[in-house]
Amino acid sequence: MGERVEANVRDAIGQTALLKASMEGHEGVVRLLMGFDGVDVNVQDGLGETALMKASSIRRAGAAITRALLQSATLDVNVKEKEGNTALINACTHGYEEVVQALMECSRVDVNTQNAKGDTALIAAASAGQGEVVKLLLK
Repeated sequence: MGERVEANVRDAIGQTALLKASMEGHEGVVRLLMGFDGVDVNVQDGLGETALMKASSIRRAGAAITRALLQSATLDVNVKEKEGNTALINACTHGYEEVVQALMECSRVDVNTQNAKGDTALIAAASAGQGEVVKLLLK
């Protein structure tokens, strides 16, 4: 057998297979990749986004991928991208209630983290007019 495949190889914009699968909504592939030793669930692309951030920014399969990623004990759920947004802030801005719910169920998520503008998840949701998300956050 030849060389072993490197799971964390990056493309020209810094994305790995896990980042791409998360961004494209491929839950089965995300779960498959997470099952291999050495896959970095916290790797950030050129924008500073992680697989969790990618999943929190898509409607299709976003909640399922978020839940899959949250199963990793090594996942840093509060990583910030270049503008200081977290996965929770992203999901709140987009109004993805199921993703917000999944993140809120994780005790490791800091719901009061602020981005570079000083916005929290609640401020981001309110600013984007996401009333249902605001209700979820205030429960």
